[in-house]
Amino acid sequence: MLMAARKGRHLPGLMKSRTAYLLALITLLVDQATKLWALAALPGRTVPLLGNVLSLQLVRNPGAAFSLGSGSTLILTIISVVVTLGVIWALRRCESRPWALALGVILGGAIGNLIDRLVREPGFGRGHVIDFINYGGWFIGNIADIALVLGVIVLIVLELTGTPFASSASDTASGTSAPGEETAEPGAENSCDGGHRLGDDAPSSSPPREPGADRVNPDRAGESS
Repeated sequence: MLMAARKGRHLPGLMKSRTAYLLALITLLVDQATKLWALAALPGRTVPLLGNVLSLQLVRNPGAAFSLGSGSTLILTIISVVVTLGVIWALRRCESRPWALALGVILGGAIGNLIDRLVREPGFGRGHVIDFINYGGWFIGNIADIALVLGVIVLIVLELTGTPFASSASDTASGTSAPGEETAEPGAENSCDGGHRLGDDAPSSSPPREPGADRVNPDRAGESS
């Protein structure tokens, strides 16, 4: 019974994690598909979208955002692995749908760029990330970068608004109590100190007997005989 109650208590968190993993998979597929399209359609040319504000331009980035850490690709790969594992660890304990969705988007973006670092040229762990969205010359990114930024913004908003990460609502809904806690039975008050039968506190109608009243006086016994 205890194991069944614990499993039931974790079902809501499990369902939210599955939704987050599905969102991560969708983000990853969109990221990788757009990168393959960019590799095929954008080499050697720039496609304006909003004048000089937004355009498509293919680059291979050995560093992080804003081309930071261009000479530390292997270190960035290790950081990406740690971040990915950390998000997965957090999802296993998350019971909040908004938190789970935000973490799912971050997970998809992190894996998307991690795949580039693992399988792209020039080698395993040192691969260059495929970027193709040019933001007015400030930096060039991809769909995975957008997912990471949006996910982090949502996490900040959730934290500022006090949205709980692990809600106890699932425990209340399932009706299970924590180990060591006892659930009160209906009418338990009536069986404890407060419960008594009518008349228990009523005063006795017979007068109190004096000490020794029940003893037989030997002199009186002799007279009666």
